[in-house]
Amino acid sequence: MRALFTEVADATALPICLYNKPLQTQYDVAPNTLAHLAGTSNVVVVKETMRREDIECRIRQLRDAVGEEFSIGLSSDVHLLAELPRVDVCHTGLAALLPEE
Repeated sequence: MRALFTEVADATALPICLYNKPLQTQYDVAPNTLAHLAGTSNVVVVKETMRREDIECRIRQLRDAVGEEFSIGLSSDVHLLAELPRVDVCHTGLAALLPEE
C-alpha cells in the first residue's frame, strides 16, 4: 500500500492530506506507514476518523510516529460534538453548511 500512496504523492508537488477511513476502505493506515510517507513524500497531514474505540491512544501513536511538525486532524462531525482529543485541526462537513459561523 505504501507504493500506491507514494505514487499518488509523486504525481503532484502540492501538499497532501491523507484521509484515513478504514471502515469505508477496509484499510487502516498504520503509524509506521504514515511516518514513512511523512519522511519521503509531500503527505503533510492525516485526517483520522474518530470512529475508533480509543481515539486518544491512536492520536498518541500517530504523533509518536510522525512528530510534532506533521498535522493530525479528526473528522466525524457527530463525534466531534461530544468529545475532542487534542489534535491540530478538525475537518468537518458542517462548516460547509454554515461557513460564516
